[in-house]
Amino acid sequence: MDVLIQRKFVTLFSFMFGLGFAAQMARAESRGVRFLDFYPRRLGALTFFGLLHGVLLWSGDILLTYAIAGTLLLLLLRNRSQKFLLRFSFFSLAASSLIATGFSIARALELRKPPEPDKLDTTKIMHAINVYAHGSWVEFLRQNWIGWIDELRGLGFAPSALILFALGLWVYREGIVENLATYRTRLKRIMLVTLPLGFVLNLVSALLLVKFPQNPRPVLVAWIISFLGIWAAPVLSTGYACGLAVLLQNSKWRRRLMPFAAVGRTALTNYLSQSLICVALFRITHLYGVWGPAWDLLPTVVLFVIQIVISHWWLKRFQFGPMEWLWRGMTYGSLPELKRGAKLQN
Repeated sequence: MDVLIQRKFVTLFSFMFGLGFAAQMARAESRGVRFLDFYPRRLGALTFFGLLHGVLLWSGDILLTYAIAGTLLLLLLRNRSQKFLLRFSFFSLAASSLIATGFSIARALELRKPPEPDKLDTTKIMHAINVYAHGSWVEFLRQNWIGWIDELRGLGFAPSALILFALGLWVYREGIVENLATYRTRLKRIMLVTLPLGFVLNLVSALLLVKFPQNPRPVLVAWIISFLGIWAAPVLSTGYACGLAVLLQNSKWRRRLMPFAAVGRTALTNYLSQSLICVALFRITHLYGVWGPAWDLLPTVVLFVIQIVISHWWLKRFQFGPMEWLWRGMTYGSLPELKRGAKLQN
């Protein structure tokens, strides 16, 4: 999971957010609609969904982070040139690497006090597990609030998300998505480099974290882990994205992959329903804290297959997922027709 999955798909989804931002901006301009007339409301609605999701349902929310990074993209990068977007992305990643190197050197020269060894508060952990599995809904909400406050440090991902948003904006403006066949050879070359390289980088990172799970770590090891934490996921995610783009140009593979499109078109609904279903499942079965990550893969696969089927069924009858419909209504100030065949608004 650490090598192939963890942080790869939040990276890809952040990249896709930038693509979607660019597509909506282009559509607005083509229709003569001012982008700033509706997009701030879209981000405001996303903030609202993120707060409700994080506080009331599951503390590990990403929507609020996306809303913050999306606001920064809107304010800082929307009208920047292609060269600026590309330089901003790679210089920001390079700066993150330099900062990680600086902290490692400071530790080596004893310019900053080495961190105390990590200590897990097992009492708090066991209390949280017991509340999530057996507690009342009042206790659940109280514990979720505590967890959400703790998870607010996850907002530190917003700068990384902004970098990925910028890359998505750059890719869309370059016309790569609309002309995949033209870029097929280049995408294949990138895939052949980034897939094996990304796999190796993530494998090394995972093995180091297994061997040195707690601070303090040797200075060189700490620097390598920090460096890989910045670069490993984006490299492998690039391989995934380019590999998918190459496969989509093959008719057989395109037919095999198209069922996933419906899940993407109802992404917000599926994301929130995953939290709702999984919280309910583990509370009803009292398996919270009993199953480990390996066993958790089983309900993950089952749930996702079900979501593929339901997403297809839904989009044959309706134009939007339920939450996408609500999000669109909050963005434009009125709810559009939901049933398929009705005329779209804006």
